[in-house]
Amino acid sequence: MAGVGEVPASFNQIADPSKLQSNNGSGQRLAAVDAARLAMYRSDPRVTAALRQLAAHEFELYDYAVKHYEAQWGRPLETC
Repeated sequence: MAGVGEVPASFNQIADPSKLQSNNGSGQRLAAVDAARLAMYRSDPRVTAALRQLAAHEFELYDYAVKHYEAQWGRPLETC
């Protein structure tokens, strides 16, 4: 896990989830060095496991939203 706590200079550019999507065209906007770094991170199971652990709550929230999406829109809107 050496280096996991270090933040690379361009991490803010590749940490943006919109830039990690392969189907939104943002991949073409990554510099070659950043694309190579992203590929390296994605291919390292230790890095991806550490990131998934750090973002566990966000994954849980997203899964909940996807699971309840249709039911939410199937009932009348309510005010606060």
